[in-house]
Amino acid sequence: MERSLPMNAKILSLVLCAAFAFLLHLFPSRTQAQDRDPEALKNAQVEFQKQRYPTALNSFRAYLRNFPDDQDAWVWLGASYYHTGQASLALTTLSKAKPKGELKSLRRYYIALSHDALGNSDRAKTLLQKQAKSKDLLAEDALFELAVIQFEGGEQDEAKKSLDEYKKRFDDGRFQKQIELIEKNLSSAGRVEVPGSRRSQYKASYFDTNPLSLVSMPHLWFYELGYNYAR
Repeated sequence: MERSLPMNAKILSLVLCAAFAFLLHLFPSRTQAQDRDPEALKNAQVEFQKQRYPTALNSFRAYLRNFPDDQDAWVWLGASYYHTGQASLALTTLSKAKPKGELKSLRRYYIALSHDALGNSDRAKTLLQKQAKSKDLLAEDALFELAVIQFEGGEQDEAKKSLDEYKKRFDDGRFQKQIELIEKNLSSAGRVEVPGSRRSQYKASYFDTNPLSLVSMPHLWFYELGYNYAR
C-alpha cells in the first residue's frame, strides 16, 4: 500500500518547483542566452559602415558560425555579399533572412538591388517603387535608385516622374547632385551612367571580385590605368 506524502511535504514540493521555474526564467539556458552577441555583431557592422566590405563579409561569416539564429546578422551578410559583387549569394541570403524592426527595410532594399544587379531590372523597379512610396527608412534611397534604373534604361518619361517626386519629397536630399545630373542629361537617357549610385558601385565591386571578367566591366588594364569605376 502506497503511503501519501504529508501535507507539509506536498506544500514544500510545490514551493520548490515554483522556485525552480522562477530561476529558469531569470537565468535562461545557455542556448537561449547565446542566440546573439551584440558586441561581436557591432564589430562586423563597423567594418561594413567603413565600407571595408570584404572584411565585413568575413566577420559576418565568422559571427554566424557561432550565432546562426541571429536573423539580423543574415541581413548584414547578404548586404556584404552585394557589396562584394556577389548579387546571387546576396539574394539567396536575404530571401531567407527574417529580421525584426528596422532591418526589414534594409533587407527589402538590398533584395531589390540584387535583382537589378542580376539583370532583373523590372522586378527591381517594382520593389523599389513600392519601398519609395512608403514611409520606409530607405524611401529616399529607393526612389533615387529607381530613377537611376529608369534613366540608364532609357525610360525618359518614367525617370522624369521619379525625379519630380524626389525633388518634391526630398528637396534637401542626399542625392541632389546626381538628381541634377540626371535632369540635365534626361534627353540622353540610356546612354549616360549615374555616378554615386548603387548600380555603379556594384559594377566596381563586381570587377574587384572578378578582375578578368568582360561581362560587366572592361579588362584589368583599364583599372590599372586609373579608370574610376566607383565614380
